[in-house]
Amino acid sequence: MAIQIKVGETPKQEEKKPQRTIKLNAKKALNGDIMVKDHPEIHIVVSRKNNKIITYPKNEIGDHTYHSQDDLFSYLADYGVVAHDAMQGGVILGSMEATIMQPSEGSTVDPIEVVLSKLYDYFQMEEPNFEMIDKFEQNEEDRLMDPDVYTDLGDVPQAEKKGSIDPRFARRYYITYHF
Repeated sequence: MAIQIKVGETPKQEEKKPQRTIKLNAKKALNGDIMVKDHPEIHIVVSRKNNKIITYPKNEIGDHTYHSQDDLFSYLADYGVVAHDAMQGGVILGSMEATIMQPSEGSTVDPIEVVLSKLYDYFQMEEPNFEMIDKFEQNEEDRLMDPDVYTDLGDVPQAEKKGSIDPRFARRYYITYHF
């Protein structure tokens, strides 16, 4: 049996360049989970260990947080990141979770990178809505904190008694009838 040895330069491995660069407001937890904080109403946790995406409400639980979670998971399901039947309520009040779909065998695609890329796309798509919500809330706060109260007749000065209805005769509806 003969052994052949080839002397010469070894072929250089090509350095892989990233296909895409994204920027998210995210942190990595001690257990390796990635916590994305770009959404104004919900926290998003991408768990590599459990192969899940979990969302939690940020401030309060309500219909708006459920609709935000449902909208996010529907977007991810439409792009094949999670299955439509994999979305469900979580074990924590107000949380939702979905199982990340796995790439076919032999594929070199990292599912977590795909999830983060699609989350970035979702945030870019929803940015005008987030800005509109922030602007509405700021306008509502300004309206309540510094109201512009005026009438056609000008400013109304403060007085103990105003208007044409005497407060002595303003009673509940069941007392207004005199016999």
